[in-house]
Order: sequence, then C-alpha cells, then structure tokens
Amino acid sequence: MTRIRNVCFRITLIALIISITSVTMTGCWNRREPVGLLFPTLLGFDIDETGEYIVFAQFPNPTVASGAAANGGGGGRSLSFWVNIGRGQTPYSALKDLALTTSRLISLTHVTVLLISEKLARQGIGPIVELFLRNHELRLIVRTAIVEGSITDLLESELPLEPTPGLGMHRMLEFIRDERSQIPEGNLLEKLREMAEPGHDPMFMRMTVLPAAKEQSFTDPGTTQGEMAKPIVKIHGSAVFRKDKMVGWLDDHESGGANWVLGTISRATYVVAAPQHDCLVTIELLQRSREVKPLISGDEIGVNVKIGAVARVQDITGRIPVDRDDRETVEWLTQEVVGHIENDVQLALSKARELGADVFGFGNLIYRKEPRVWEQIGEDRWHELFQTLKVNVDVEVHVRRPGLVISSFTPR
Repeated sequence: MTRIRNVCFRITLIALIISITSVTMTGCWNRREPVGLLFPTLLGFDIDETGEYIVFAQFPNPTVASGAAANGGGGGRSLSFWVNIGRGQTPYSALKDLALTTSRLISLTHVTVLLISEKLARQGIGPIVELFLRNHELRLIVRTAIVEGSITDLLESELPLEPTPGLGMHRMLEFIRDERSQIPEGNLLEKLREMAEPGHDPMFMRMTVLPAAKEQSFTDPGTTQGEMAKPIVKIHGSAVFRKDKMVGWLDDHESGGANWVLGTISRATYVVAAPQHDCLVTIELLQRSREVKPLISGDEIGVNVKIGAVARVQDITGRIPVDRDDRETVEWLTQEVVGHIENDVQLALSKARELGADVFGFGNLIYRKEPRVWEQIGEDRWHELFQTLKVNVDVEVHVRRPGLVISSFTPR
C-alpha cells in the first residue's frame, strides 16, 4: 500500500512540475517577442562641439533581407540597411534617444562592431567603456576601431560584396588582422585588459574613411547594372592611447614594429631590393618566437628583445638565384629582412617615445618581473623613464623555403 502511495505521489509531482513549466516558459522570458525587436549590428560614437554624445546605429533592413522589397518604386533599389542617429548628454541617454524614431524595440545583443570617432577618442573613451562594462546586452568581444574621418559618411555608404556595412566591417576587422599583422588586435576586452595593466598603453585599430574617387571604383556584382561600388574604408596602422585618451597615430611600419615586440605578428610581408640584380624580392614572414626580458644593472634599467621569424620567398621580379644551395644569396637576403624588422621596431620605439606612450608594455614587464624596482620607479615616473630606456633588439630570421621551386625560373 505504501509503495502504491509513493508511486502516485511521484506521478502527481511530475504532472505538477510539467504543468507549472508549461505555463511559465511560454513565450519570451522578458515579454519581448522577436518579431517586435530591432537588432543593430554596428554602433558608432561621436561628440559635438557642445559636448553632447552622438550615437550612430546601423540596422539590417528586414524587408530587403526577406525579399519583400528588393526594388523600390520607379525601378530604384532599396538599401539592405538603414542608419539611425541619437543624441544625449551621456552615451546611454543617446542610445535611448534612438527609440523615439523606431517602430520596434531595440536590442543591443547583436552588436559586433564598435566605431569611435577620432574627436571623441582624443577627449577620452572612458564613458563608452563604462557603458559596455555595465550594460547587460552589450558584449565586450566587439571589434573596435578608431575612425579617421566622418562616421556618417562611413555608415551611410555600401560596402562592396557584403549585404550590410556592419557585417562587412566586422569581417574586415577580423580577417585583415590575420592577413596583415601590422594592425593591432581589435577585441575591446583585450584593450580593456591592457588599459588596466600598469605600464602598458593600448593600441586600437585605425580605420580611415576614403574619398569617393573615381579611380577607386569597381563594379560590384551585388549592385544593379551600371552602378559602381567604391571602397569606402581602409584599415591600416594604429591609434595610440595613454590611459583612456588617444594621443596619436602609428603608420603601418610603426604599428608593425610594435607588434613584432608584442609577439602578435602572424604574417608580415616585406619587399627587398636587390640592386646588384636589378630586381625586387617579396618575402613573407611568420613570427615563431618572441622573448622580452628586463635588464637591471644598479640604477640602469633596460630591456632585451629577441625576435624569431621564418621567411618564405613569394616572388622575384628578375633573375636572381634564390635557392637552397646558394647560401651566399640566402644569407644576404636574410640580413636584408632582419634590417627591415629592426628598422620597423626602431620606428615604433621612436614614435612611441614622441607620443609618450609605452605601447610595448615594457613597464608592465618590469612591474611583473621586478616588482621592487617598479615600486621605486612608480607608475607616474615610468613614462619619463621610458623616454631614455635602453632597448636591445636581436632579430633572427631563417629563410627556410624559397617557394615551391628549387631554383629560379630561367626561360630557354
């Protein structure tokens, strides 16, 4: 009898749990139905002369995405996106201002790209960082770049080959970093970590808005016949920050030199001139090692940097015997590549000292490896000491592969 009662009790309990679950879990947990939501994929922030924040939000056009309005009236073509602008005394109030001109509730959960104007970056991005740290919808893994030029022109232009500029810029910031390691990492979370480290100033990706020059145009298969799509943006170099304020730019060579020291080069390309053969040799490099050690001798402080890379010959514009058996040519080519890397590192070091920003993290290295020395220096004095810091650079390159051929091509 007791056993039957236990079985009945269990059945009743399971039925009760199922009933409660079926009632409480229907629909959306926060009563926001997906059909009534609008998901921006890109946010841009700027500031005007009065100190008011401006937010640009780029939304995919759901009618075009569904094919319901592929063509506008009169043979026109509907854009696959639209841009809304909000204003406010704070970044969050500017975001809430967007809701006054939209027919759906805005959800920030799909934002993958964050753009910040140069003007706002030079004033300080602290309020933007606060917004992303505190808001439960915004993600810290967004790709972030500092925009040189007009964010409005950038967001209102179509990006060739992509359905929306937001998606295209996310792919650019992700894939260009792999192909051209001269630009820094673009993850906001990584930048915040660098900002929080004593003795380390961050670098952000640099995005330049291009003029709509005719010679830059090319036909985009996604546009209607006769229309021309133009490259609207170029990602190159870095924006240098000291704390949360931008202090200047690094070009490709300077940014690449900093990345060699940081060990974040995945792939780099150099063109070496061979005047004795009247030709050029293109070398692709893969960074294999990086070692940075503090050098403390009494009151003198220095840093030893050791960089290791593997090189591969990609093309030659003339006849030069670059093969595995010609050790003399390979040695000459190796020294040329080493000189290029050392030159980029020195350019980066010189520009960083000019800007007063330790983008290499040398101060953080001493903070971690030599805490007693760091206590004597103090974070406030580090940037002054950085100006005269002795930096020894040792580069080792191995030309292991001349390509898919054993020797250069010689026509008969």
